[in-house]
Amino acid sequence: MINKIGLKKGFSLIEIMVVIVIISILTSIAAVSYRAYIVKARRTAAQEDLMQFQQRMEEYFSLNHNYGTEEKCAEVFPKNGPESGGFYKLTCELVSGYKLVATATKQGNQDTSDGECAVMYLYRNGTRGGGKAGTSGSDNACW
Repeated sequence: MINKIGLKKGFSLIEIMVVIVIISILTSIAAVSYRAYIVKARRTAAQEDLMQFQQRMEEYFSLNHNYGTEEKCAEVFPKNGPESGGFYKLTCELVSGYKLVATATKQGNQDTSDGECAVMYLYRNGTRGGGKAGTSGSDNACW
């Protein structure tokens, strides 16, 4: 067995540092993408809660020819939807028993993560809206 002088086995400190930097860059990119995916999934769950509520209220309307009272709205529409897992506060508004607006407002971890869709609306006629806090209208960017 002949050993060659000057032949080194192993990695240098610079090589190890380059690998660590590459891994940390890839990890940070993956973490940001994962966070965006979670925010979108929670938003979609809140939208599902809003649509389920609208369907239940439309069933009530077909039987009674009105949406009932604010109490009926609260009875059918839980404060935190089963799908959105408490990341959105769900509310509804009835005006004269014929106008229905369901609202999902972000809260908890979603409040610090989702800057674009603080509030989402679903109106009786199927119009969808939402956007930053304090806005209303039919902007579909959040849907």
